[in-house]
Amino acid sequence: RTEHRIMIDGLPLTASWQDLKDFFREVGEVVYSDVDQKGGGIIEFTSARHQDAAIKRFDNTDWKNPRSYIADTGLIRVKKPAQQKSADGGGASRNGDGDKGEEKRGKRGKGSRASAS
Repeated sequence: RTEHRIMIDGLPLTASWQDLKDFFREVGEVVYSDVDQKGGGIIEFTSARHQDAAIKRFDNTDWKNPRSYIADTGLIRVKKPAQQKSADGGGASRNGDGDKGEEKRGKRGKGSRASAS
């Protein structure tokens, strides 16, 4: 899997992971897709360029299931996960302060201890 992930909200409950993958292929190569039972979904792309293109192209647009004969539509919202920084350096991280855990701990690595002087 990749770090080039987007989160989707507002999907019809009948949307499948295959529908989602087919829909987002328009902007780039999809390597992973999944949906939940609450109208949400996840897509992962091969590159950040495709991730950004998906957000620009599909955020706040109407979803129409391409494989459904029923008029199953919804207004979808597309965004990066909260813990992933945006390209401009903004956004939150897992610890909520904009720093990644590695940066907060320093560059010592796992299991290392700073020597007391």
